[in-house]
Amino acid sequence: CFGACPTFRLVVKMDGQVVYEGQKNVEHLGRFQGNWTKDQLALLENEMRKINFYGFGIKYYVSITCK
Repeated sequence: CFGACPTFRLVVKMDGQVVYEGQKNVEHLGRFQGNWTKDQLALLENEMRKINFYGFGIKYYVSITCK
């Protein structure tokens, strides 16, 4: 990113435990945690399947040159 891209980490565990860590260029900086219901987890799972999330690569490499 060459600008003000949001930097954060979001961990969602199968037991519903959720941890968000806002690092920079996000509305909420810091670490926040909570729990999601089974219905919320199912909704997330459904959306992930819609976008073929499980077909994404683990890493992507791009050659970029700057002048």
